[in-house]
Amino acid sequence: MLLRKIAILMIGLCMAVSMTQTAIADWTFMVYLDGDNNLEGAGIDDFLEMSSVGSSADVNIVVQFDRIGGYDTSHDDWETCKRFYVTSAMDPTSANQVADIGEVNMADPATLTSFIDWAVGAYPADNYALILWNHGGGWRARYDDLKKALKTATTGESKEAIKQKLRELQKPGFKAVCWDETSGYDSLTMSEVKSALDAATTNMDLIGFDACLMQMIEVAHEIKDTGASVMVGSEETEPWDGWPYDTLLGDIVATPALTPAQLLELLL
Repeated sequence: MLLRKIAILMIGLCMAVSMTQTAIADWTFMVYLDGDNNLEGAGIDDFLEMSSVGSSADVNIVVQFDRIGGYDTSHDDWETCKRFYVTSAMDPTSANQVADIGEVNMADPATLTSFIDWAVGAYPADNYALILWNHGGGWRARYDDLKKALKTATTGESKEAIKQKLRELQKPGFKAVCWDETSGYDSLTMSEVKSALDAATTNMDLIGFDACLMQMIEVAHEIKDTGASVMVGSEETEPWDGWPYDTLLGDIVATPALTPAQLLELLL
């Protein structure tokens, strides 16, 4: 009798594991929402656009949202970095967070890799879209050189001089994405985006840049070997609050069985 009960229990456990493994969405739509700068208010607006649709059984909407003091005091006015599984009518408040990971540097490639790995592990899907949200400028090598110089600088004076140059290069004409004001106006250069994608445990199917001036051949060349088959961004400057997530995600949730190429058409 005992062996029979154990056997039944094991069969039940195997069925539960099997059911869990098959509960895979069509898409996990990840937004790396870097509001740790003067775009904090726009980040709130875009989050609310996402939650006006919300996740479904077939589409996971997952957000890592970093905020800062001084720009927007709504929705608890928190200043750390939180992760959300976005559901319908959700506000970006502490009560609705999946996790608070404290103050992080959104311009650190390891932070981006961590978000990707967490989202893939927690919300598996047949396809993955990653959207980098913030200021953007495209590609240029000089910022990499300055960041390396900052790490090796030995005096406070030289460090401050380099930091000042980095601040100047945060202007829209500079080539990078995702500036983090709390972390000394650090940003992700394209080589750092590539290293973050390479370090992730799973390849993305689509990379999107909700940021100005990112649709450049140099950007595409930098990330061409990271596994993504589709890249989408803007050649021009974008509106203040970027993409219309309510319209976009409404279309994706309505027709979740999209290929990456078909999703690209919705994003254009």
